Amino acid sequence: MAIFDLKANIDLKQNLNLYTTCKQLDSLNLILSVFDNSVQTNLTNYNVRLKAMKADKVPLVQEHTGISISSNVITIETDEQLTITSGKTLIELQFTDKGTGKKKATFNLVLIVVSTTLEVDRGISKATYTLLEELENKLDQASDFFENIEDAIVANNNLKKTISNSETAESNLETAITNANNKKNEVDEAITNATNKIEEVEQSIINANNSKTELDASKTIADTTKIDLDNANVQAEKNIEELNKLGDATDLAAKVQTNTENISKNTKSIEEVNSQMNEIANNKLDKTAYISKSTSLTLLNNWVIETGTAEVCIEGKLVSIRANIKGGTTTDSTIITVLPEEYRPKEICMLPFISCDATYNYISGYLMVYKNGQVVIGYSAKNTRVIINATFNL
Repeated sequence: MAIFDLKANIDLKQNLNLYTTCKQLDSLNLILSVFDNSVQTNLTNYNVRLKAMKADKVPLVQEHTGISISSNVITIETDEQLTITSGKTLIELQFTDKGTGKKKATFNLVLIVVSTTLEVDRGISKATYTLLEELENKLDQASDFFENIEDAIVANNNLKKTISNSETAESNLETAITNANNKKNEVDEAITNATNKIEEVEQSIINANNSKTELDASKTIADTTKIDLDNANVQAEKNIEELNKLGDATDLAAKVQTNTENISKNTKSIEEVNSQMNEIANNKLDKTAYISKSTSLTLLNNWVIETGTAEVCIEGKLVSIRANIKGGTTTDSTIITVLPEEYRPKEICMLPFISCDATYNYISGYLMVYKNGQVVIGYSAKNTRVIINATFNL
């Protein structure tokens, strides 16, 4: 089998999509064995037409040119336009009975065209009908014959018009793609700006909460000091009344001593308030309770640890997720794990991760961490390993 050959079996009665793969710009020889409900069928009395819709929605029809039939085996030397566009190309074969003109089509053969690394020799994807190209060649050969020349000229003009319309459609498609890419860039920039604003607002809320805590503490100390001073003043007034009444000198002296001690305590409280306020002003006082702890994570959906551990850590107001895992389900929205309640964010977080396949081709993506603790893959690819080392604020 030559390196250009691509073989597949197709059944006219079984509605099964068959998948096969090639690289972009490959020159393919499709060798297709056709069965009628699992029985070989003789196709020598049929004309065969290959119809394909490329990933960029540009059609290709190949008929007569490069097609040969032997019993139930069809060999097609495909047009170069078949693999010019990367993505999924849907292919079907249409058989026409040469005697009756009746038609029967196969179910889809899905050709996955993998993007080439360097598109140096790539042409422009265009609508292709090999029968029209064959007709144009016949017109060139018949230039010395004047019979039906007007019909030939009309056919040639129609062909040129079709090509022109295809080129116009291609130009419109390229313009639409450019506009879509520009819109996507605008949306990405808006998302980035919104994310930055959310982070600024969250930090402002944290700063405001810290300031409120400091003010509440200062107010509590000040209120306590005021109560002590008010009590001391009341006691002093009572002592003055007793002095005016010329009461017992010993009892009066004891009360004066008590007032002196209360005033001393109040003075000390005021000094402590001033000291704490100075520490707050100089950022020397711990404004939040500092928490430091970690716990292992339970992995879901067939994910297992490849190296190290899968854990979540909290340091003050920062939560970190660290894991090097493999083997699980990699479809979009797959739950990897669920964080314990004390490690969950107040708002949805988007965290980066790195994934790679068995040959260590790395792809970057992101995780979504929800308020209910679910850690979900937000981007999927055909991977076997995921490396996570990300941090978010509580």
